[in-house]
Amino acid sequence: MKEVKKIYLSDLHIGDRSVRDDFEFDKELVTLLEKAVTEGIREIVFVGDTFELVASSEVKSHGLVPYTVLTKRISPSLVMRIAERHREVFSALGEFSHSGKLTFVVGNHDNYLLHSRQLSDALVTVIGGESSNIRILPYQLDRDFNILAIHGHQYDAMNRFSRDKKTRDLIGPLGEYLERYMMMHFDEIVLQKNAPVEIIQNYHKVHPTLDLFMWFEYIRRFYDIGLNLSDLWTRAFVDMMDTPFVRVWMKNNYPRLRFFSNLFVNGPAGMRIGNTIVRLFMTLRRLRRTDYLLQTGQKLLGARGEKGYKKAMKPEHFADLGGRTPEFVPSDLKGVVMGHNHRHSLRIIPSGGEYNFYANTGTWRPLIELIDKNISVAFERKTELFYLVVSCYNGDLELETNHVRKLSDRQFKIAQGTRNEQHETMRASV
Repeated sequence: MKEVKKIYLSDLHIGDRSVRDDFEFDKELVTLLEKAVTEGIREIVFVGDTFELVASSEVKSHGLVPYTVLTKRISPSLVMRIAERHREVFSALGEFSHSGKLTFVVGNHDNYLLHSRQLSDALVTVIGGESSNIRILPYQLDRDFNILAIHGHQYDAMNRFSRDKKTRDLIGPLGEYLERYMMMHFDEIVLQKNAPVEIIQNYHKVHPTLDLFMWFEYIRRFYDIGLNLSDLWTRAFVDMMDTPFVRVWMKNNYPRLRFFSNLFVNGPAGMRIGNTIVRLFMTLRRLRRTDYLLQTGQKLLGARGEKGYKKAMKPEHFADLGGRTPEFVPSDLKGVVMGHNHRHSLRIIPSGGEYNFYANTGTWRPLIELIDKNISVAFERKTELFYLVVSCYNGDLELETNHVRKLSDRQFKIAQGTRNEQHETMRASV
């Protein structure tokens, strides 16, 4: 039997070259796609957020309309603009699609593709046309390799869909609304003050989010822009919490906590209370993001018992699919591949006497991380280009991770620093 290979990667965030499109590794992605053709790779699975649609100029132009209205209004020209600005990438995708399968699992930043036929048709057309082998899916349940590929935003309360408990109407993710709100009520104000555009390009890359306030302080000292970025961002967040959408979202997702939205605007301490809750909110998200996708992967693989599996398969995680969950039981799977949290990993998971695996394919988006509390040399900008190759021969899987780390200068500069590259490869069998 011939060995079959597939590649998994995620969170590229390829956009329309507007302010927030920071995908800069076209050459590296083209090289990978060309290599996949020459090596006879059977399929490439993009595990969500391949395209940055939420932060596009097209989505911004439609304002804060509800998600269901927005998906009907987004023009397919958005896909065309992304393809035009990343010509070599789309050409290489098209070349591969005529020799192997291209599977795009949607994430929270490109979910519109799943709910807008005109967008999905435009993507297929611009990549390779009707003769190409392209699929756009909410998740992929691969019966040949026995692998579930799912982005993971379904298990993040901020970024999953929900339903109105009375009307059953679909409610878009709070995270998606937050992105759109900040583009209008933070990004625009910063740009109007003639602040460096790099501030808008970089503030949402700070990881973990709790360090955002320190990064704002660093930028304020680095540039004399006459803005208190921390207060401006917090004010925008506080105002967002008093919008009708957030009130509906809170009522249906956290009914016991919805009174907090009143504190943001109407409370006696005003901004002080709002600032405190924002920081608490960010702290909880940092703790939540440490290993919850790994834990979910363990549940899906049956490593946390039947109770754990049932929790991972709750219909509420798949509200935008009408509550329809993937049809499998843990014994069907050998592995789970996710993205979303931008942290690459590969873990062997013992379950039922078998050795399965959980993989996270990380991100190709730059991250800005605190490396030194001395504010003069506080942050580092780095990118880690990660992808997973899964080979199958006679039913046995071999996993190979490929990891290229690109580092800017140690001290974060707004201008692009000199990059150093480190290549790492790891193999494992299950």
